[in-house]
Amino acid sequence: MVWGLPPEQITEALTPAKYDIAKSGVHAYDYMMRPKRLAIEANVSIQMANEFYAKYSPLVPEIPLWWQSIKEQVKSKGFLETPLGRRRQCYKACGMLANTGELSEDILRELVSSIPQGTVVDVLNTGLRRLYNEAPWVFWHQQGHDSYLASGDPQRTMEFYEISERAADVHFKIGSRDAHIPSEFQWGYLWGGMLKYKPGEPTTYEAWQQRAEE
Repeated sequence: MVWGLPPEQITEALTPAKYDIAKSGVHAYDYMMRPKRLAIEANVSIQMANEFYAKYSPLVPEIPLWWQSIKEQVKSKGFLETPLGRRRQCYKACGMLANTGELSEDILRELVSSIPQGTVVDVLNTGLRRLYNEAPWVFWHQQGHDSYLASGDPQRTMEFYEISERAADVHFKIGSRDAHIPSEFQWGYLWGGMLKYKPGEPTTYEAWQQRAEE
């Protein structure tokens, strides 16, 4: 609606700039970001950010209701809990509520992002624990919120891919609905030059270099 184009034309491949701004706008509104901050983060005018919110917000009246539900959970329980059962004790929020009876927008904004962002990490770490036990021959280097970096024998790439796909099959409940975050497996010989894996493809240095150059 913002760009006056059908959704199938707003893709990362066809219109990367429009895709990035649309994605940023949705996340920004969902997480209570102000239009000015969205304009800075997405590198658009404040007018564009305001127009985006004006068109998007009437379509998702459930989002402000969700903000309010987070506020009520903190007021009544003093903690938030991810769908996988990990709790965050909201000490700062509870202190503000005890002293003033209200929550500042900054604190509420932080709380609103807590469960969605925390759930991504819970899912990733659940998969990592499974992988750690099933693939002792792998070296672990980095966990980056929604991704991890590992290395091992290139000849076992297919094996590691299959294990990691099983490990990443983590399901959880949002209300009564089953939810699942799809995974993507990349490989390569440089962290900045990873390629989407095609099961069964050769994973020699020469094969990677040729694909990377292409």
